[in-house]
Amino acid sequence: MGSVPIPAIIYRRLEDDILRLKLQLPAKAGRFHIFECEAVRLVTLPDEEFQDFLNGPHQDGRWAAEPFYADEHGRRIYQGVLVLGEGHKDGVFAYDGGKHFAYLPGARAVVDSILEQAVEKIIREGAENTNEGSWCYYFSELYEQMGLVIEDGNGFDTMLLEKLEQRPEAADVTLTDECFDVCYYLDYCKNLAPEQPAPSLSAERKEEIISGILNYMAEYFDDSSLYDILHNTLEICNDEIGCLGFALYDEYVDEQIEASEVQSDLLPKSGKLVNLLSAYEELQQIPDEERITRLAPGAFGYCLDPNVPDERLHTAYQQALSALELESDEIQEAESFTSRDEIISRMRDCLLAKELTAGDKVLFVATEPYGGPGDFDLRGGVIESVDEKDKTCSVRGTFFTMEKVPLHYVLGRYNPAVGEEHYGVRGIVPFFCEDKELAGYYLNEVRTMWDVEMGEEQDLSM
Repeated sequence: MGSVPIPAIIYRRLEDDILRLKLQLPAKAGRFHIFECEAVRLVTLPDEEFQDFLNGPHQDGRWAAEPFYADEHGRRIYQGVLVLGEGHKDGVFAYDGGKHFAYLPGARAVVDSILEQAVEKIIREGAENTNEGSWCYYFSELYEQMGLVIEDGNGFDTMLLEKLEQRPEAADVTLTDECFDVCYYLDYCKNLAPEQPAPSLSAERKEEIISGILNYMAEYFDDSSLYDILHNTLEICNDEIGCLGFALYDEYVDEQIEASEVQSDLLPKSGKLVNLLSAYEELQQIPDEERITRLAPGAFGYCLDPNVPDERLHTAYQQALSALELESDEIQEAESFTSRDEIISRMRDCLLAKELTAGDKVLFVATEPYGGPGDFDLRGGVIESVDEKDKTCSVRGTFFTMEKVPLHYVLGRYNPAVGEEHYGVRGIVPFFCEDKELAGYYLNEVRTMWDVEMGEEQDLSM
């Protein structure tokens, strides 16, 4: 049976603010002595349970602790458990292994005061010293500096955590097994003061400055050099260069070709050469870093790398001609291969003539409607034959065989082992690369040709 709690006086130590308390506890012969005591754990009981405890204190494992220990000076320090009640200002110090009890008036205020000072120390030290926005304050530091025992589950840990979380400086607080890890709002960090906003310019002033720079450049650089700076260095697309008031693209490309050691009459002019080379690099899937053409957003599509050596330009041109199965004079004819789509289609025809064989299961642009007029789509079929000379093939579809299908309409080969989806169909390995825009162009092409053919037949029947 435990003893009735004896009123005790808390003497706050003057030399440091710690939860090591000086309590007036009973000694022999009924006399009271002041002893050095240390609360190693905090237990907070619900209101009714705490009231029952006050009326009849008893031993309990929750407030059992080693009776005492000797400090570094040989002094005996009595250990105990501080018991508080929810909504109560006073507390009880359970000591002597939880067998005896001392009633402590105003204990909660003392505990709150000490913990608030610990919180202030943690927050201030982190805010003044962190270079990253977070700071770890170790339990050992609290014990060395304040005599405050923080251990996992000893009650002081969660109470101190709650108080830290209430501080406006703390964005997040984590309780680990050895420290409080505090993440701060950066506005409170001395070493991380917010940067001053950079001075800004009005839109009108920016436009005025840019206009002045462009006018200066136009005066001191020739057209070819100016285009090289704007497009190839600053990466301004051709239509944007046009909006700035400059028309430089064609002159730049022609000068580039004329400056080549390769005779200009061996190369097609401007856009045709760029379209030919860019189509070849695209279908052959040349790595970007090895290409001599660049995508130029806007009306002109592609442009040549201004730094390409003459020998390399000539070699690439011959490779592209070989893929087209044409001679140089054929490509230079004024009316031939004026569009990039025309070049790509011809090149696909020539390359696929060597790739396709009878029996291949393929995805292709159907040249005849399936379900009725206008029902054109990408269909699956099997190659029955390939005409390498005419660059066409026969494809057996689901319902019938389509003859004279241009080879460039064949978009990919089926491979059930491939899980990827191309052109909206799973198990397709695209020839060259997936180009949905080109597939749409071919579908529109077959619709147009079908409509023309049907119209001619109607005219003949009338």
